[in-house]
Amino acid sequence: MKCRYCQGKCIKKGVVKERQRYQCKSCKKYQQKVYQRNCIPQEKYQWVRQLTCEGCGISSISRLLQITKSSVQRVIERVASKMVMPKYEEENQSDEIDELKTYSIHRVFKFCTNKIERNNLTLRTHLKRLCRKTICYTRSSCMLGWCLWLYGSKLQYN
Repeated sequence: MKCRYCQGKCIKKGVVKERQRYQCKSCKKYQQKVYQRNCIPQEKYQWVRQLTCEGCGISSISRLLQITKSSVQRVIERVASKMVMPKYEEENQSDEIDELKTYSIHRVFKFCTNKIERNNLTLRTHLKRLCRKTICYTRSSCMLGWCLWLYGSKLQYN
């Protein structure tokens, strides 16, 4: 076998987890003939996104999907970084917004008051639930940010 770093000759040098390891004679680096990479299927990416938005913690997602906690964190990071929030670009408009900034005045005429109040109540409920569920993410500000981004995109698109 040839070394993948310096193209030198490799000799057998032990077995780790039932895989033969080789060491290069010239650069002394260890390597294997074949590396196996376990990929997480795209279906589990969707499950991680859904469970995160439902408020499940990293440990429970890991246990339910039978993948490691670090893999769950990587999946959350990848999914959140790919999400793009829509930008509203309206020029020369003035709107009146309620206290929660959920609905503008020009939308009031399209929907009845019950619909607006229902959305306000839903938003308040989601915010309370989010406060309870994000306590476990407060050690890592990046993880908290990613989970909030996923949660915000769920509210935006639903």
